[in-house]
Amino acid sequence: MGGRTTSVAPRTAPVLYSARTGQGLRQIIGDLIAVGLVWWAVRLQGWVDEQVSKLAAPGEQLASAGNGFSGGLSSAGRQVGRIPGVGDDLKEPFDRAAGAGQQVAEAGQSLHDTIERTATVLGLLAAAVPLIVVLWWVLRRSRWVREATAARRLVRGGADASFFALRALAHQPLTEVIRVARRLEVDPGEAWRSGHTEAVEALAALELKRLGVR
Repeated sequence: MGGRTTSVAPRTAPVLYSARTGQGLRQIIGDLIAVGLVWWAVRLQGWVDEQVSKLAAPGEQLASAGNGFSGGLSSAGRQVGRIPGVGDDLKEPFDRAAGAGQQVAEAGQSLHDTIERTATVLGLLAAAVPLIVVLWWVLRRSRWVREATAARRLVRGGADASFFALRALAHQPLTEVIRVARRLEVDPGEAWRSGHTEAVEALAALELKRLGVR
């Protein structure tokens, strides 16, 4: 076990999918779901933004009414202000009312702007949930692609089964390792150290299966 020299095959194209049918099919389905989630996240963000933005309509109407009311009173105030002698006194109530109308317009505009900002934030939050799932999947797939590509190069370079058996001991779920140990009635660590052929090959097969290498 210790005297064998292992080379690494030249770089090849990344391994995107497992060579094992079941695992490869699951990966393809997962990738399609990820693409679908991105599409759905974009649509969901737009839909939530649109629905919440509808609540801003009363604020916009209030701002428009306030501006119209204020503008009309200001115009009337300017007209009565031209009356000689009493113009200033008559204009004052119009100016106060116009100011109140302007405050109403500002309140309506503020309400409209607040709801629009809220709509944007809620839309982004709604889209964030599926996008987080997609990010998790992309990171998981990227890690698998790197490991599977490296494993294929090692296999093509003639890597010893004991190398992959060691990785199995480090990375495989303990339940899988115990299943192999019970089936062969060996201690997995001792079997690897002693070069137990069946145990080493069984453990290596576990790791190669995870990496989609036949």
